[in-house]
Amino acid sequence: MKQQLSDTVINYHEATKHHPNHYAKSPGFLDWANEPNPFRRYEGSPLIRLPFLKSDPEGSYHALFYGGSEPRSFTLPNIAGFLELSMGLSAWKSFGGASWALRMNPSSGNLHPEEAYLVLPPVKENNSKGGVFHYNPFFHAIELRASFDDVFWSDIKGHFKAEGFLLGLSSIYWREAWKYGERAFRYCNLDIGHASACLRFSANLMGWKMTCLNGMSDYETGTVLGFHKTRWREYEAEYPGPMFFVHGDTETNLPKAIPLRIISAFESLTYAGEPNLLSKEHRQWPLIDEALSACQKPATKERTFFYKKLNGVSP
Repeated sequence: MKQQLSDTVINYHEATKHHPNHYAKSPGFLDWANEPNPFRRYEGSPLIRLPFLKSDPEGSYHALFYGGSEPRSFTLPNIAGFLELSMGLSAWKSFGGASWALRMNPSSGNLHPEEAYLVLPPVKENNSKGGVFHYNPFFHAIELRASFDDVFWSDIKGHFKAEGFLLGLSSIYWREAWKYGERAFRYCNLDIGHASACLRFSANLMGWKMTCLNGMSDYETGTVLGFHKTRWREYEAEYPGPMFFVHGDTETNLPKAIPLRIISAFESLTYAGEPNLLSKEHRQWPLIDEALSACQKPATKERTFFYKKLNGVSP
């Protein structure tokens, strides 16, 4: 079975290469009438506007990579700043009557297939309720998908033995396939790396650290984010990416998975909101579906990675 899955991925890689005499399969033109909406909105879910930073966080260029900034508390305004500097909008551009947004995190073709979700503890800015939220960069707001109380969060906090919050990423493959066809699977995974790096930079400026929960399966991540209780529109589903625990910069050796009892607790939550329609018409790319199926991550052994020091400094 493993060999079959490996062959599927290798076949995808070979089939989607560009060659001197021909390109990988794509639409061949830009179907502007069906250009995907670059902003996901969960219609019907409460929208909580976030404040913008009044000034840039203090910190040197060195701090972007190695941290060392004064740690900030996990308040909603600080979390808002963390999102603004990583997944937020950086500018709007206009030409010939058309306008489009630029974001802090780079993306192939400026299509931004990745979405960010947060699992936040109860905070006073949200009437002391915690919950699962989707970040909407257009409004610089979080959309409440599911809520829980302090008792629910206490089990999560007890597991990590640290203050902080969970952050998950996902991909909408249609956003890339609209332009790039079969190569969209490649680009979405590249963009997950771009988004993860930008989040890490922003966390460093906040005096925080991100621990990747690399022991979790895609199914477990999707359960936490409510994907299995979401009625996705055809071709516009989101697929789970990495899950992180964001915590203080000095805390080390945190768990890199979430126990099944906590995953089961998320299964009991009610998730609100209907995903907005991104395009009126779509084109299917079966090769992407095959690669997706072969790359579903199971639960694995937790791993800790150590990086070589650069000029005597460890990242």
